[in-house]
Amino acid sequence: MAGAHDSQDTDLREAHLSEAKLLEADLTGSDLRGAQMAGAFLRAAILIKADFSGAVPRETDFDAAILGWTIFGNTDIRVAKNIDRAHCLHPVSVGLDTLQLSRWQVPRSLLASARTPPGVIATIEAWAGRASRYHSCFLSHSSRDDEIVRKVYYQLRMDGVPCFRSGEDIEPGADWKAALTKRLKRSDRVLVMVSRNSLESEGVRDEMGLLGSFDFKGAIIPLKFVDDGEWKATKVAWATALRDRVQAINFADASKTFEAHHERLLAALKKPESGRGKRDHPKQRSRQRRDH
Repeated sequence: MAGAHDSQDTDLREAHLSEAKLLEADLTGSDLRGAQMAGAFLRAAILIKADFSGAVPRETDFDAAILGWTIFGNTDIRVAKNIDRAHCLHPVSVGLDTLQLSRWQVPRSLLASARTPPGVIATIEAWAGRASRYHSCFLSHSSRDDEIVRKVYYQLRMDGVPCFRSGEDIEPGADWKAALTKRLKRSDRVLVMVSRNSLESEGVRDEMGLLGSFDFKGAIIPLKFVDDGEWKATKVAWATALRDRVQAINFADASKTFEAHHERLLAALKKPESGRGKRDHPKQRSRQRRDH
């Protein structure tokens, strides 16, 4: 695609638009959900009522694009180019999932276009600093453990951890495996709930299998909700593989509070502080020895 285009109300769901030249294209009302848009050129494009939910706008150039009632749901806005230079003629929809996925780093112009109160914008910008302190994570669990899963999940999100869970944001009729693989690839860490229910769950088994299908590079952290005897006795393949090589966080230890276990989990998800571990320059070390 090159030059100006009139593509109003076009169905571009999951379209491959990488490197597409859409200068001044009229994409009013277009459905771009799940579109692959790496390096696409949308300069001065009209994106009124366009839906970018689940799209991957890596290096997509939004310079001077025209937005209004545009939807950014479940989209990592951080990877887009010049989106802060787009013109918001009408409010833009930025979902909580997008805020989380973007680690709260959403341009003020987009938030202001939605008439977000200044105090809320200030809070979001503060959370952007907090979110950058933690690795993003995916929470694998059995649906039968929903009560405790919600407690862990919402506490992590309250602490500013970019966290998503299985079954979240997958639309009815969508390709479950493709959507889940995309979510896993976006995550730095996978938290797997180890319970009696999850050890019997086909869903958890499939999610653990997917990690091996694309050679997941992040860390897997088991959250153990069974006692040591059950943990050591299990014959479930994914669980035994983790048990033999990964230290679990033992939420089943009743001698400690949930909050204490959660603090340990936060510590495991925290990124190394910048500057930590840097070695002093030889001249600086020599100067320090002379000073002492």
